[in-house]
Amino acid sequence: MRLQIYKEGGSAVKVLVDGDSCGIIGQIERIANRYGVPVIIFADMQRSIHSEYSSVHYVLPEKDAADKAIIDDLDKNDIVVTADYALAALVLAKCGKCIHPHGFVYTDGNILSLLTKRYMIRKMLQKYPRRKIKGYDVGPKMRCNFNRSFPLLLEETIKKKQSTYEEEEKCEKAIKTGSKIF
Repeated sequence: MRLQIYKEGGSAVKVLVDGDSCGIIGQIERIANRYGVPVIIFADMQRSIHSEYSSVHYVLPEKDAADKAIIDDLDKNDIVVTADYALAALVLAKCGKCIHPHGFVYTDGNILSLLTKRYMIRKMLQKYPRRKIKGYDVGPKMRCNFNRSFPLLLEETIKKKQSTYEEEEKCEKAIKTGSKIF
């Protein structure tokens, strides 16, 4: 029901989750629920995601099908949560806001280095498949830090997006009525 209201109203804030690369959906839902923000999870049909809060959109089990669906549904006020660097690059290209489940924001300043790192690691794994690559393995201590930083980052991002949306709405209303903004 809440999702339909947001869809009808236009470009209100919503959280789009790449269900194929995100294991913290419950955490996302709790935070979004607190702020009254709808969550849409995109996943391929082979995954089974049950949620009472979120709307789950299943896509065909093709390569990057969920990513394409997210990009198609993306509005300027949306927040995308994904661990997929390529999807994050596409979101940034459409001027969207994108955060990683480990608790950092994708920006125009860091996306190129992240994509390059991913490429280099894949090349190294092709050449040396049994070796561990230093800095690539995420241990329990790092996960603990990520678990603390992600909720704070998501809350902060939702608050910023909601205030931006409200300001834009006031400006549009003032322009339509011909009144002063301040």
